[in-house]
Amino acid sequence: MNDTLYPQLKVENVVEAGEFSGYASTDCVDKHGERIVYGAFSKSIAWWKGKRRYPPILWQHKQEEVIGCITHMEEVRMANGRSALRIRGKLLLSLEKAKEAYILIKSNIVKTLSVGINIKRSKVNSEGVRELLEVDLRECSVVTDPANEEAEILEYKSKNAANDILKSAEKVKKLLRQK
Repeated sequence: MNDTLYPQLKVENVVEAGEFSGYASTDCVDKHGERIVYGAFSKSIAWWKGKRRYPPILWQHKQEEVIGCITHMEEVRMANGRSALRIRGKLLLSLEKAKEAYILIKSNIVKTLSVGINIKRSKVNSEGVRELLEVDLRECSVVTDPANEEAEILEYKSKNAANDILKSAEKVKKLLRQK
């Protein structure tokens, strides 16, 4: 095989079951008549980064049911111009409740997120919507009934997906060797 035309493919299992990403919060008006505005999470994100850790992921906002941890978070502008708190998280599948949550996520039964926050600054706008200007993020939860209908898990990774990727890469390697 010519390594110039067909460079060596290195295949590694880097995808782990239980990893997911999604919007923990968006700037839509939620069921409580509140909107978290762009920039409201900035001080909290900086604080967590300074601690070199991120908030826990809970099941249904229950403090006694930690199921994982946030591994990355940032405020982003979405394609539609709106803003969101985008997170990546990892469910700790050695915990029974995390396994249950993972099964529900994979089965497309539970796909929504919710944030547990302390409100630092807010104002009521001319339409009567309470705009949250600065919040302290304490936790993120996988929930069945979010206040913010747009806060959802966008993708998750499973061992099967990782295995499928590995098998596909191995097939590509074999095809390249045949040429």
